[in-house]
Amino acid sequence: MHGPDLTPLPRQQASTAQLRALRAAAEVNGDVTIAELARILGGHPNTTRAHLDALTEAGLLERRTAPAHGRGRPHHLYRLTPAGIAALRPAPIAPEYATLAVVLADHISATEEDPQAVAESVGRAWARRELTRLNGSPATSSPPEPSSHEPGNTAIKPSCAGHKAAETDKARESDPTAGNAPGENGTTPDARVTHLEHLFASCGFFPERRAGADGETELLLHTCPLLAAAQANPEVICAVHRGLMRGSLEANGFSSEDVALLPFSDDHGCVVRCALPADPEH
Repeated sequence: MHGPDLTPLPRQQASTAQLRALRAAAEVNGDVTIAELARILGGHPNTTRAHLDALTEAGLLERRTAPAHGRGRPHHLYRLTPAGIAALRPAPIAPEYATLAVVLADHISATEEDPQAVAESVGRAWARRELTRLNGSPATSSPPEPSSHEPGNTAIKPSCAGHKAAETDKARESDPTAGNAPGENGTTPDARVTHLEHLFASCGFFPERRAGADGETELLLHTCPLLAAAQANPEVICAVHRGLMRGSLEANGFSSEDVALLPFSDDHGCVVRCALPADPEH
């Protein structure tokens, strides 16, 4: 069946430090060298090498030799295996809470004239609560309106955002327009995707950024914290997640009109598609 997986790998085989190295490798989202990971993690490269060797032996990383360029020994490149991705998945929610989500979704479907609209409004309320929890902003009962402040001032910054994301954010602070076309309100497409990455990571979706068709950027959501409910009632549960996505974008000054959530559209998860903004000169 297409869609996310929710089965985590038992973590007893990896230490806390090794899992930290595994998360850092996952955030690179591709091949990574020992030197790159050592810069992200801090500490001596030999320590990083020992962690990567252990993770490779456990089957959580795969190692290959980079093509040789000039003199010297070629570098080793590391990448997460499917087992490595599984090891970072959050544990499934308790069965009783999963059942509650199914019951609530079924109730909305049975009692509301427009279940998807109601579900999306629930997702927007979820976005407001996340802002309250993470930033201390007061929650309100009214729907969130797009704000006029600069994105990032109250952007969701989840505790799970790792070292690579932090380094990327620092680089964008020093030159926020480098390599990106400006979007609405002076924002950049990459800043909007980064916000969504942080949002979905904080909520347990394990997003992976990738290139989509026609130059669009996509996030592949490997996991879903409400997978059982989404499979039983995608009309409602996926609309909740759509409202979460749109509400969070708008509350942080980003446009949400050209961002789509495509449930169960990939063999390995759901897809968030971020269309490129229109060329202002045309």
